[in-house]
Amino acid sequence: MRVLLLGPESRNVDVKNYLLSQNDEVILYNNKLSLDYLKENKIDFIISNGYAPIIKNPIISEYRNEIINMHISYLPYGKGLMPNVWSFFEGVPKGVSIHFIDKGTDTGNIIFQKQVEFSENETLITSHDKLIQILTDLLIEKWNDIRKNNFIIIDQKKLKVKVPYHNRKDSEKLMECFPERWNTPVTEVEALGRKYSFSIKSLLKNHDKKFYSIAIRHAELQDCRDVWEWWNDAVTRKMMLKNEIVEWDAHKAWYENMLEDKNRSAVIGLYGSRKIGIVRFDLQKDGIYDTSIYLNMEFRGKGYGLLLLRKAIDNFRKTHDAKIIFIMVKKTNISAIKTYEKTGFVLKDKPDFDCEGLKRFNLSAGYNPANILYLELCC
Repeated sequence: MRVLLLGPESRNVDVKNYLLSQNDEVILYNNKLSLDYLKENKIDFIISNGYAPIIKNPIISEYRNEIINMHISYLPYGKGLMPNVWSFFEGVPKGVSIHFIDKGTDTGNIIFQKQVEFSENETLITSHDKLIQILTDLLIEKWNDIRKNNFIIIDQKKLKVKVPYHNRKDSEKLMECFPERWNTPVTEVEALGRKYSFSIKSLLKNHDKKFYSIAIRHAELQDCRDVWEWWNDAVTRKMMLKNEIVEWDAHKAWYENMLEDKNRSAVIGLYGSRKIGIVRFDLQKDGIYDTSIYLNMEFRGKGYGLLLLRKAIDNFRKTHDAKIIFIMVKKTNISAIKTYEKTGFVLKDKPDFDCEGLKRFNLSAGYNPANILYLELCC
């Protein structure tokens, strides 16, 4: 049999080698397909595996029941692009399918399929690679049955399951929700899917979708110079209660002490591999914490400060017994005040407690309390 194997070579090496071992002639092809090309090369059978272009008539009509697709989802679930991502997001069965290609997209009769279970340790990329290998093994196992038409078809049109088709635009929007992209744990994809199980359109149109693309981790020594640069940025210093440039040695000593201090906590916000900024929490009194945020200049004025602060506070509440989180800010720093208020901080005349962190209301400490506002978040 003369077989045309459509798709990238990296994905089809094992399939090609197996077909050759069965004395089939194999042509590996990944360019746009035409009926003329098929006739010129006297193709008997077509296998599509990772082939991007959509195959249309007259090829489908000419090769009816002689053209199959290898798909990494348990059809009818996961039609379209990034099927394994959507399978985890939608909480549907995962697996692989071999089906005939018809005029629709991933709608043809299924001839073989296999359901696959995954552990909580999987990521999107490991699950993707595992599905490809299982699909390859399934094709190899069933090839002789496929050649002999030895199978019972499953007509997808008769399945009483309503499933959406996922196009490139929506798939890319979904991936934007995960800063680690294909390295995202499948548990995170499932968790977000449960939250938006009945409102996927809301997620894809959500103006705060960057919130789901922000990750946080504990501040580390390697972040010291970045924080120093953010702190000494001219715009940042203008909005600070004190405007002096902080020298490197003084900053380094302070930063190292902060990391070692059990009463202090700091997290770095990440958008993919890029650092957004730092959020710090200092214990001032039982259950009372002072906070501050400094942004990477690249992320200023784009809404990331609000989203990072929200995520940092959500995480902090889960790990600390906080009753009050407070911040003091210059009256002229309008954007920061709005950010804190949107996060839940409330503007108050003055705190009803005393602690070391409140010395910024003290003129003797070099501050002018008339220029400072106090905001408080009750946890």
